Amino acid sequence: MLSIREVYELFEDVGCCAFATPDGNGGVDARIAHFFAYDADGLYLRTMSGKPFYRQLALSGQLAVSGEKTEGPCTWDEDKMPHFQPGFMVRVSGHVRELSREEVDAKASASPLFNVAIYDINKYPETVVFVLDSAWGEL
Repeated sequence: MLSIREVYELFEDVGCCAFATPDGNGGVDARIAHFFAYDADGLYLRTMSGKPFYRQLALSGQLAVSGEKTEGPCTWDEDKMPHFQPGFMVRVSGHVRELSREEVDAKASASPLFNVAIYDINKYPETVVFVLDSAWGEL
């Protein structure tokens, strides 16, 4: 089993990933985003309170994230069979919860990874931090 740090590092290696949430109308919305921090409580992401992403996270409490890193693009042979390049795919799915400003401040005092969230909150007060605090995943 991978540690939270190891999962975070895999997502960091991928870069920007697909973050999917229930749209509230029976469908799913996806967008490109990334995790900015981790600790023993989970993986952290941020958005702004005026965005559909925020509303979907707050209402559903659910998030699925996936990403892939390969040495090159997929190619197809003359029979239209795909040939995938070496690499990995990682995904997690689970529950998220919103953090209060006090929680974010406490996290930032314990880890410099959270400084980007403090910077964004100070510059853009609509910034909100969520933690993916219970999940399952695959590598």
